[in-house]
Amino acid sequence: NWLEERGCLHLIPLVCKYNRVSILSSIYVDEEHRGRGMGSSLLEEFLEEAGLCGAEAVLLEADTVNNSFDLVRWYERYGFQVVYPHKDYPVMLLEFGELNLSTE
Repeated sequence: NWLEERGCLHLIPLVCKYNRVSILSSIYVDEEHRGRGMGSSLLEEFLEEAGLCGAEAVLLEADTVNNSFDLVRWYERYGFQVVYPHKDYPVMLLEFGELNLSTE
């Protein structure tokens, strides 16, 4: 269980209000290629595909340890919200009603 592995079983009631939840397990862009919109394109494609598959929400774990920029803030620009504020690996949730693909 994805939530159990992260020590956040208390989020089950939150997640159970959705019929279908997608989990984004990993997005990574090498530092030399960052700043060109590749990460944004990957995330937008994932969110589009998740929506087409009927997902009502997306869960992810933001790796704040292995990134040289504020990854939580980057995901927040798309409407994700921290639902488990772990210091190094916060869990974030996006409800598709909150989807924001214009991050400018």
